[in-house]
Order: sequence, then structure tokens, then C-alpha cells
Amino acid sequence: AVVHNATSNLSSHPHQLAHVDHASWTDHFSVSLTGARHCAVAAFEALKERGGTFVVMTSPAGIEGSVTLPLYATMKGALRGFAKSLAREWAPHRVTVNVVSPLAYSPAMTAAIAAEPAMEERLSRRIPLGRIGDPERDIGSAVAFLVGPAARYVTGQTLGVDGGHYTSL
Repeated sequence: AVVHNATSNLSSHPHQLAHVDHASWTDHFSVSLTGARHCAVAAFEALKERGGTFVVMTSPAGIEGSVTLPLYATMKGALRGFAKSLAREWAPHRVTVNVVSPLAYSPAMTAAIAAEPAMEERLSRRIPLGRIGDPERDIGSAVAFLVGPAARYVTGQTLGVDGGHYTSL
């Protein structure tokens, strides 16, 4: 199994799409989409040989968009399309491709909460399970499922691991 979990170091810097310069766009695109493509191309032969799986980490922002981080949301949404297309292309080779869209503490979320402490409580209220996810216990176990034998018939899917936050989508 291979898991692509990368985003630009600039991804947590608030911006507006109208003011994104070419360098910022290129940085985000290079890390998120081009990085996922390079990772997939490099892994394909080994995954094909073993009937493996490729998992792409995205974000709920890729589903709903973002007012403060629209470039990040754009790239994460594009990764969903990339993974779905790859799932169709690689299925004849017995390689599964899926997406995990977590809502959990991350360096970017921790920085956002530090900048606006009320955000944590406000976000937790919007999550039916009442808390922000733990990267290891909540998200790690979902990824382990997707790369394990129990998910051998799951491909082209986006698994929202978000405490029920996106039950309306």
C-alpha cells in the first residue's frame, strides 16, 4: 500500500483566490496534484504486482470549499477527481484507489485554532460526535482498514472520517 499525504507548506496561510499569485498556485499544485501523480506512477508496478492499494488523503475542504483557504480546498477537491479516475484506470490491474477525507487535528488545524481559539469549540459543536478527530486513533484506523484485506472490494470511494460532520452531503 501507498498513502499520499502531502500538502503545501503554504496551505494554512489565509488568502483569496483573486489574489493568489502564480508561485503560490504552482506550489500548491506541485505538492498536491503533481506529487500525488509522481507517487502513483512510482508505485504502480509494485502495487500491480501485489494487487495493492493507493490511498490519497484529502480534506473536507475539498468537498465543501473554504472561504479562508480556497487554494487548499481547490487542490484537495482535485485530488478526489484524480483518485476516482485512477481507481477506474487501475481496477483491471487489481489495484484499489481510495480517498480519506479526515476532520482531525493537524499542524494546519492546530495553527488555525491557535490563531482563533474559539474555533475549536465552534467546530466541535458542529460535529455530531462532539469532538475533533485524533489523527492516530480515528484517522489511522480508517486508513488501516482501506489498506487491509477487508477493503479489497472498495475502490474509487471517499471515506469521510469526520465524526458525522458531513452527514448532510
